[in-house]
Amino acid sequence: NFLPAESYTDLPNQPCPAGLNETGTLDGRRVCSMCFDNGDHIRFFTQAVAARDVELLAGPASADDTPHAVVATLPAGLHFGALVRTVPLVDRVWANVGVGFNSSFLRQTNAPVVLLHARARGASAVVFNPDPARYAGAPSAPFDAPHNRLHALESFAMGGAALPLAGAPFLIDTGNNNISLADPDVRAALAAATRGTWSPDRLHVPRAYLDARPALDVTFRP
Repeated sequence: NFLPAESYTDLPNQPCPAGLNETGTLDGRRVCSMCFDNGDHIRFFTQAVAARDVELLAGPASADDTPHAVVATLPAGLHFGALVRTVPLVDRVWANVGVGFNSSFLRQTNAPVVLLHARARGASAVVFNPDPARYAGAPSAPFDAPHNRLHALESFAMGGAALPLAGAPFLIDTGNNNISLADPDVRAALAAATRGTWSPDRLHVPRAYLDARPALDVTFRP
């Protein structure tokens, strides 16, 4: 979990990313903060740059397995946030790789298009730079992303149900195993369209609906 000192370089004077607060210093390094889940918890991190190539590994096949297959290699120079640890006084790589539209990670990896493939059964996936044929004919709507994790949607489609919106917030949190909708009207409309129920933050959908529409693709692109 912890980085060898020779594998990265601290950026002690690097300004915090746009929209994030500076909370002070630790051992002479500037500390930034980011809120999660509508502000119910917060994480502190310093900024660093990788001195070596960064390998992206495939996820484990089971709970007892460890990731080992290299999916892609990013060249040295990747900027990242390192979670502040006070015991011991060292940093750990920030596990939450931000895949929000126009996030720092996507800009550095030259991946402006992200596709979320959610399946009711089987493995879901996050696809960087998918084949345009996968989304060319899909319903589309303009959106605004004032922050990397918050999107304002004009419409939302699930299966055959299309919901007109008026800038409802759509939150992407890669630190949790969910994609959350913060607008209560959108949540109610989705429940009605799918004949599902919320309990409390998870939408439970009848099996018949999942059998008819087993997958949901959402694509973000400039």
